[in-house]
Amino acid sequence: MDTSLTPGDDFFRYADGTWLKNTEIPADRASYGVFDVLGEQAEQRTRGLLEAAASGNAAIGSDERRVGDYYASFMDETSIDKRGLTPLQPALKEIAALADKRALARWIGRRRSFLAIASSLTIAPGNAEK
Repeated sequence: MDTSLTPGDDFFRYADGTWLKNTEIPADRASYGVFDVLGEQAEQRTRGLLEAAASGNAAIGSDERRVGDYYASFMDETSIDKRGLTPLQPALKEIAALADKRALARWIGRRRSFLAIASSLTIAPGNAEK
C-alpha cells in the first residue's frame, strides 16, 4: 500500500503503489504479480521436496522413495531419449487401428489413466531450460 495517497483520489495507486515502485517486471514477462511470486515459490518448494525424495535416502517401498524414484525417472532425459516412442507403440498401434471417431471416443474412455499422465506433461517454450 502507498499510504501517501488517499484511497478516494487513486485507489489503484493507494493499493498497489508500493508494489509498483519496488517490483521490477522480469524481462521475459509481460506482467508480474503476487500470484506469479507465489507460483514461483510453490514450484521451488515442490522441486526441493521432489529432489530430496529422489536423493535415494528414503526407505525402499516408502511413499517418499516411490515419489523420488518416479521423479528421478521423469527427469532422466537420457533414458527417455534412448527409449524414444517405444513405450507408446502399443497405444499408437491401437489408435491407428481405430475405424472412426466413435471408436476413438471409446478408446479414450478406456484409457483415461494413460491420457491423464500424457496430458499432465506440458511442453512450452522455455521448459527445456528449467
